[in-house]
Amino acid sequence: MLEWDEGLLDWLIAAGDDREAASPEEVLERLEGLVLTTLAELKGQPQWKEWQVIRLEVAEEGVKGHPIIPLLLVVDDVPDFFDELRQTYPDYEWHYASTVTEAETLIQRVQPHLVLVDTCQSASDPQDIRGLDILRQLKERFPQVPVIMVTAQAVGFEMTRDAFKAGAYDYLWKPPEESVLRQIMTALVKQEEQRRLLAYQQSLLRQVVPFLYEVHKEGKVIEVRYGVWQNEKPAEGGKKG
Repeated sequence: MLEWDEGLLDWLIAAGDDREAASPEEVLERLEGLVLTTLAELKGQPQWKEWQVIRLEVAEEGVKGHPIIPLLLVVDDVPDFFDELRQTYPDYEWHYASTVTEAETLIQRVQPHLVLVDTCQSASDPQDIRGLDILRQLKERFPQVPVIMVTAQAVGFEMTRDAFKAGAYDYLWKPPEESVLRQIMTALVKQEEQRRLLAYQQSLLRQVVPFLYEVHKEGKVIEVRYGVWQNEKPAEGGKKG
């Protein structure tokens, strides 16, 4: 995904003391030079094959590459499960919360792609199901954040039904199969990029470009000429659209 600031095109096109205004071909060449140089630097890093998406920010001072790393939050009464996941998936960014209050704070601060909540929130009581209450509280406050319930014990139909009814994204064994979790994270990262792209497209649509049009009539022929309005007064006979 490629993002740029509003002044970039002006900088690429503008004439300077030592150059004339750039042609479209020259603009494309400059932009390609900026992007390809940055990609070459990123490709040399050991995590290159693990990155799903890379966001490039292009500005006058250069190009910055930002690989999107899957970010997950584990909510559990003890950090054992969190530590296991962090070792199994070192290419992901992990955060841990032992209470729903800590989880809410972290969700606001780091905005994880996914939250994993253990159904059992008691090391001494395997029948504990307070994780469902945590799920309800998180989905009530952060309905857009995907939450997966995990369990080390068999769960019945009613508990599974209640979890999905409360908004659970899925219900997995603890620990989840690596291929399953990676497939889920790939899909969530792609969804994030689609949201970003849609937001950018919507921002472009909101940028209304004023224009001029002039009507010229010669005999039976009417010609309408359009042009972009650059804050100067319309030409004689012209109208602002």
